[in-house]
Amino acid sequence: PNEIQQITIRSANLRELPATKLINCNLLDFAYNQLKTFPNFSFIAPDLFTLNIMRNPFYLSDVESERTFNTAVLAKIPDKLTTLNMEGTFYGSVERNIISARLPNLINFSCGRGGGAYFHPDTRSPDGSSAFCPDVPGSVTSYNITSNDFRSVDTNSQPSFGTNGSYSYKQLPNLVSLSVNNNYYLSDNAHTLASANSISTINYSSTAVAIPNGLNGKTNLTNFTSRYNRNSGDIANNRSLLDSGGNYKFAGCTSLDTLNLYATNLGAVNFPTSFSNPALSYLDLRYTSIKGGRPNTADGSQEYVIYAETFKEAVNISRLYIDSRNLGSNFPSGKNRIHPDAFLFNPELYYIWYRSYGATTGN
Repeated sequence: PNEIQQITIRSANLRELPATKLINCNLLDFAYNQLKTFPNFSFIAPDLFTLNIMRNPFYLSDVESERTFNTAVLAKIPDKLTTLNMEGTFYGSVERNIISARLPNLINFSCGRGGGAYFHPDTRSPDGSSAFCPDVPGSVTSYNITSNDFRSVDTNSQPSFGTNGSYSYKQLPNLVSLSVNNNYYLSDNAHTLASANSISTINYSSTAVAIPNGLNGKTNLTNFTSRYNRNSGDIANNRSLLDSGGNYKFAGCTSLDTLNLYATNLGAVNFPTSFSNPALSYLDLRYTSIKGGRPNTADGSQEYVIYAETFKEAVNISRLYIDSRNLGSNFPSGKNRIHPDAFLFNPELYYIWYRSYGATTGN
């Protein structure tokens, strides 16, 4: 046992682990088994760095006090841990700050659910006030809470808490990957991310979380996905693709490769003056209610629904999807057209989906 450094046994119908100590083990992966009583990993592998325990029914534990993810369960996880993957393991909400207190060096945190149990408001809080997205230490760079029922996120920032502080995902200082999608009742209005300079991928799909402010000019952002989002159509309150001044929220994001807003109601908003994203290859604006045209231009003064400069800077775009019944809405007769040079600077473009339901005219 002293020579074993890593063990992976997935989907083997394991129901218990032997009381064996693995003093040099740094990775344990027992995902998709039938473990019910939470093993004492602090005893089994005191130097553990990575723990994968997805889809084990710990909510059925013989120890009643360990049927939710709480301090008693965390005490069984070595405090050196840097990666914790635990989707589909517990029901109930997560008490605030307990992860940061026990796992101050955590880097990768995932309780994103692919099936099995999910985190939701429990009996301690019928109104959902205990359903906060989990707070984690400031060392976390990957945060995934996909497909649960977390409902609230705030600006919790406690730098002096423990070794690396305790933060909500909005305040994590070095976040690179953020996935909060499919928490249907999770909502947040105009907001910023403290990790704006480091964030690379964001997924807000199937939530009511608005498009963040403060991402313009951020060169590390590569992917923003917000499909079926319910809180991105309020231009006046800076929740849409453009702010109230007509400024594009992703302007100057030179590494942005994917902008996917499928079935997200952006409201009757114009296109940006230019999609100033030279790396952009995939843009999906289907079923968004977008109006097109140029920002800061009255409907009666619009000349085109897509201008020559709209996609001029998106030189690498290859897939373009636009679908809205508002395209060219209230533009002068004959002005809801596409400029003949609209795609002149897009040599990689090979697929276009454009549907205006009969509104767009011209050559």
